Amino acid sequence: MSRIFISHADRDLAWAEWARWHLEAAGYPTEIGSIDWLVGTNRIEAMNAALAPENPMLVLLSTAYLDSDRLATAEWTARLAQRRSDPNAKLIPLRIDSVDLHAGIWAPILVPDLFGLAPDQAGKILVDAVRTVIDPAAGRAGTITRPGYPGAPAATAADTGPRPPGSLPRVWNLARRNLAFTGRDAMLNSLHDTLRSGQRAAVQALHGMGGVGKTQLAIEYAHRFAGEYDLVWWVPSEQPELIGDHLVTLAVEMGLVPGGTPTPDAVKQLHAHLRGHSRWLLIFDNAGSRDDLTPSLPDGPGHLIITSRNPAWIGVAQSVDVDVFARSESTDLLRTHRPSLGADEAEDLAEALGDLPLAIEQAAGLLAETRLSPAVFLAELQTHAAELLRDGRSPTGYPRAGQRGSHGQSCPPPTGTRKRSPSHDHLRRARPSADGSPGVRRVYLVSDFRARSRVANTVSVPPFSQWGSGSGWPGAGDHSHHTFCHGSSMRPSVVSP
Repeated sequence: MSRIFISHADRDLAWAEWARWHLEAAGYPTEIGSIDWLVGTNRIEAMNAALAPENPMLVLLSTAYLDSDRLATAEWTARLAQRRSDPNAKLIPLRIDSVDLHAGIWAPILVPDLFGLAPDQAGKILVDAVRTVIDPAAGRAGTITRPGYPGAPAATAADTGPRPPGSLPRVWNLARRNLAFTGRDAMLNSLHDTLRSGQRAAVQALHGMGGVGKTQLAIEYAHRFAGEYDLVWWVPSEQPELIGDHLVTLAVEMGLVPGGTPTPDAVKQLHAHLRGHSRWLLIFDNAGSRDDLTPSLPDGPGHLIITSRNPAWIGVAQSVDVDVFARSESTDLLRTHRPSLGADEAEDLAEALGDLPLAIEQAAGLLAETRLSPAVFLAELQTHAAELLRDGRSPTGYPRAGQRGSHGQSCPPPTGTRKRSPSHDHLRRARPSADGSPGVRRVYLVSDFRARSRVANTVSVPPFSQWGSGSGWPGAGDHSHHTFCHGSSMRPSVVSP
């Protein structure tokens, strides 16, 4: 029996799962390699089988999909080659973001859009496109929403399947998405798979050093898979005594309790509601300890993500190492901000910065803003790394010096009395202070470059034991920042860093 092979970029897994739900609800079997091909599967053999001419191929076209470095390129080029000798090898392209198709091989091909539409309209366009190619005589699709049983309550949102990716649920309070977020597709997809694994409830932990972007991962996960949830709520958790107040706000927003309801009663009502419903995601950010947080954690068939710099979650969570960027992710981010960077220049910058996401993003912002040449920037990095990076603007999602940041404590800037070079003075002049006068916007410099970064060998950084002891660097232990993810349908899983 033929199956529709859904070809997608790693970044677009949410779209692939959305398409699968609607197509299988309409009676079309599907195959998604990233989900259906098990560990140990010979990917080449599996792809050859999936690309058999009798299997229609649904192509989810996006900016990420058409990146020439993506493995998906082999899938769609193989199908186009098949069509030259066999017109019955069916290809169904659909566009899921604003990627430009006016030039190149896709220009003459009619490609409907799925993004920016109402959920019902997007679902109908998807099924119509498939039905038109596979079974033209069947005509266009009607509604794909499951009809209710006569006399029964109206269907719930869960009955209509996931919304298109990018559409936000009604109950939502997250920060705006970081448009500069780069890479991490495999990690986000693995987190998504774990949260939806259907195994026994538990907590999964993402564990890594400061500056690797664990909170940003949580934010990106929520935005990327928002279509699968009817409720997504961010709970600041650095002050345990205020967690209950944030949950009361959620209960009021959902209409579960009126304003002014005592905190214990409101939290009890909220937990009771969540136990009986699915499709919710709560994110507890910067939790201090397991004992402080556990009473606030709801049960039920939803998902929970926790970020924390406290590693003591043994017995509750497994930790998965969140490492620095892969080199390709570092260079992609640098060249996104500074497109004129050559491949070798981006490589040298990434090496010098140790591929640490916070350092890469700060450096990318400085290069884009000052137009300083990469060679001069690298020379400055060798002698004035701490000052150079702290003079940059704080990247989205990272705290500025003197403010309370994601770690929940004040973030003082590093201090120093080094003589600055002329190019470093140029950086100071290029960026006025808030009142318009020349000055430096100081940011909290990442607290751990570790030995793999050249910066660690060129900056006089006090050892961790001396941080917070008058050295001018953040308090000891700030380099430990952790993220934990909980799904009520998961078994405990922890990977040590």
